[in-house]
Amino acid sequence: MKHRHLVIPSLLVAALAAGCQSSTDRPAAGAEESTRPVQAAEDFTYAQKDEFVEDMHDALTRIQSEVDRLTAEVAAARGAAKAEAEAKVQALREEANRVSQQLERAKTATEATWDDVKGGIKKSFGELEDSFRQTRQWLSDQLES
Repeated sequence: MKHRHLVIPSLLVAALAAGCQSSTDRPAAGAEESTRPVQAAEDFTYAQKDEFVEDMHDALTRIQSEVDRLTAEVAAARGAAKAEAEAKVQALREEANRVSQQLERAKTATEATWDDVKGGIKKSFGELEDSFRQTRQWLSDQLES
């Protein structure tokens, strides 16, 4: 059981680390890690709700830290793309806040609503991961130019 507790954060760290490599070290498009941290969410039963919320909160905290790093890069940037970059990073923050609110609501989920709540968090977190990757790539392309 304890190993499952580490699955989501471990996979997220691996995905973020792969994405944070320099552009010359990145794998070709489509070679991206196919295992998503939220896929492990399927394994959590209602009895493991607190563990799920904690794991997802840890993963969310890691993404928020990466968003903070992107914010610092954007703040140091110059040029026409800076305003658009700031808007993209702000949109990521708002998306992360929505996931955080869902995690708070999950704490009060009942056994009858658990699968729906968990599915909603899984979907929202997956969308956040996708947005993060897309924004990070866009920023990399724009700020290197």
